[in-house]
Amino acid sequence: MKVTVIRPPMIQAIAAMMLVRALTGCVQPPADEGIRILRSDADGVTLRGLLDATRTTPPDGYDQIATAHCSRAGKEALFDRMEQRSTFGFDVIYACVTKV
Repeated sequence: MKVTVIRPPMIQAIAAMMLVRALTGCVQPPADEGIRILRSDADGVTLRGLLDATRTTPPDGYDQIATAHCSRAGKEALFDRMEQRSTFGFDVIYACVTKV
């Protein structure tokens, strides 16, 4: 005799949602994941990545990368602007300015 346990679909959906929330809370992607360096010289740094279109400033990971590249020339990274290239694709432009 075979016994089959049938769970209502709502309970399965809730269980699946709880599992997804638990797993996404455990995994933290690296701060620079998906960020490409398009240009880096003594005058500025241009980074491309996927961002929420409602943002007005980039996440900290962008600032850290730009700061590292500008510091090679003995300068500071100063956020200039963000230019939307696709639905979620943005170019984030930094100027490298002389440290005060």
